[in-house]
Amino acid sequence: MAFSPKFSEQYLAGFETDIAHAMEVIDPESETQEQKIITARLYATINGLTNPLNRLSSYITMAKTSIPINADGFGLTDLREDISANNAAGVIDDLQVVTGNVKKYKDVLMPLGLSQELITRFDSDLASISNDKQLQYEIKLGRTNASKGKIALFNGLNETLCEILNVGKVLYPHDTQKMKEYTFSELKKKVRRTIKPKKEDAPPTPQKGI
Repeated sequence: MAFSPKFSEQYLAGFETDIAHAMEVIDPESETQEQKIITARLYATINGLTNPLNRLSSYITMAKTSIPINADGFGLTDLREDISANNAAGVIDDLQVVTGNVKKYKDVLMPLGLSQELITRFDSDLASISNDKQLQYEIKLGRTNASKGKIALFNGLNETLCEILNVGKVLYPHDTQKMKEYTFSELKKKVRRTIKPKKEDAPPTPQKGI
């Protein structure tokens, strides 16, 4: 005999719908794909700086005392470290220093081989990395704002989870295994499996008529 007519198929369907809506707010698929594309492009641009930096370093070495600063002072050492760490924010700061020094000493470096193309490359890479970093921030901010605007949805989902939890305690007070299935941690796992089922096994079908 059913515990309560409240826990019908419509109740379960509504619960699963709320889960889907909540997950779309937390981790929208379209934005996740966009974030992956932006991140891949960002890292590609950062890692692509290695060869241009090697060439610039050679020109600085060739300049000898014509330039009063070495590669460290030029900003290359810090930039290499942040490239290795894929630290976009650090790369932006370092590139600003490097591009500033390139413009300052280009009259000395260009006769040694520094080309306008290479100068433009540093400027365009700086703009690209800065833009992609800003896009990442805007996506993250948008998710945060969307989540704040869905407080009622999250509160309702939490209320439903607690309701199911309490019913489980009533129905299975002496069944240890069943009780485990109605702990808050287990219910949260079921919520996650409902959204992202594993390929090797389908998510368990919620019990009906509780």
